[in-house]
Amino acid sequence: MKKIVLLAFLVSAIGFSQKKNKRNPDELRFEALIELAENKQFAQAADGFRKFLTDFPNSDYKPRAHYNLGELLWQNHKVIEAANVFTQILDADYNETEAYGGIMEQYALYKNRSASNLAEIYLYIENYELAEKYLVMADKDYPYQHFCGNELTADAIYKAKMYGSIYLGQGKTDKAISVMLPHLFNTGLASNDQLLSVLEKALVKRYTNAELKAMTELAIKTMEVDKNGNGRVKFAENWLTIYYDAVFGYDEIAAKFKEYDEKQLLVAMIRKHPIFSKYL
Repeated sequence: MKKIVLLAFLVSAIGFSQKKNKRNPDELRFEALIELAENKQFAQAADGFRKFLTDFPNSDYKPRAHYNLGELLWQNHKVIEAANVFTQILDADYNETEAYGGIMEQYALYKNRSASNLAEIYLYIENYELAEKYLVMADKDYPYQHFCGNELTADAIYKAKMYGSIYLGQGKTDKAISVMLPHLFNTGLASNDQLLSVLEKALVKRYTNAELKAMTELAIKTMEVDKNGNGRVKFAENWLTIYYDAVFGYDEIAAKFKEYDEKQLLVAMIRKHPIFSKYL
């Protein structure tokens, strides 16, 4: 099961309701349900959010309560019920750019999150056609929005991993490799660990160990370094970029910063790469 992500308070509620005795009943109920969920009482919290939707149909918290219900149902392994809730959200008139609240995210993105969750649900139950349908919806119809390059990079990696997983399930191994390869090397902005796990499955399915070893050796042999210190290597018939700044994500290599030239540092990154290191 996925890691649960709940939508908590509205910014307006935090800013203007400092004392509990001045807060509205729907806000107090919503807060109590969030506390239940944070204490891992997921079933009780789900029942509470379902009742919240009945008791406060016009609440400003309704979209968040609706979304949280879907998350909690999924956490309780009620996959079909969760899918029904997320589908309802896609049909609802919720404000996609409503302020998220807090510093990590800008917008609530109810439809982006719901479409992404539906893609994960259908991938989980191996309905790859529906998984692809909802991933495309999250990607094209309700795209992720954020001001931070790190978060946008993380989303791009997530989508590539999801597309790769779906294509693998459909038996489209070459297509899976193609969509994930651009994220083979860490950029230093966001982790690609989960993507690499899926990509390695695709590579092993497509190539023999001898072929992967030859391709890895070719990547080192064909290394080119541009004026910014970034590397270009050929792997699986594609030219890929290794960003020099990513060196500092490898403590052992970064320690050689003053001893190695740029190419040596980049080659050291290839040799330490979670996939390449197995074929050298």
